[in-house]
Amino acid sequence: MARRTTSSKEQGFTLAGLLAILTVIVIFVTMTVPPQWSKVMARERDMQTIFIMKQYARSIRNFQLKHGSAPVSLQQLKDAKAPRMMRGKGEWIDPLTGKVDWIPIPAGAQQGTSVLPPGVAPPVQSVRPTPPPAPPPTPPGQQGAVNPSPGQPGGMVGPIIGVRPNKTGKSYLTLNGADTYEQWSYTVLDLEQEITGRRAALGTK
Repeated sequence: MARRTTSSKEQGFTLAGLLAILTVIVIFVTMTVPPQWSKVMARERDMQTIFIMKQYARSIRNFQLKHGSAPVSLQQLKDAKAPRMMRGKGEWIDPLTGKVDWIPIPAGAQQGTSVLPPGVAPPVQSVRPTPPPAPPPTPPGQQGAVNPSPGQPGGMVGPIIGVRPNKTGKSYLTLNGADTYEQWSYTVLDLEQEITGRRAALGTK
């Protein structure tokens, strides 16, 4: 009888110790996994956003090859047909905002082509896009009249060579040396450099 009692007590202590260990593990997982998962999802959204920016650059490049000039608005790019320049409904939702609210990048902007994780310096110094010129003064008698170009925030008129997200703040990925969303840029110029680099790597012209 004494042996059975001792064995039962040992099993009870073992079970209690196992439960305590499991409790600690659950608490640790609860405290660490959600923040880590949130970072993973944020990085994934950044990657999706960069992918769509590249799709816009490809569409604008195709438009240039077809018409001999860049589109002056995202709406013009969307409406282009025979062939269509954009797949699906002709517009892509920004993963960062959940809306189709891309900001067009005007012609004249220049930048590099690298996409790097935070903290890693780019191989070349990138040049930030130059802001669009200020709009002409409103003629007398037309104060308050605003006629924005379709698909263009702020009524900017002129050739566009890419888009950037309508979001501000620190990004999880670095694009062309920029680690804030308002400085992100990927344009037809970046795409041409990327295509040239690939052809050089393959030894083709």
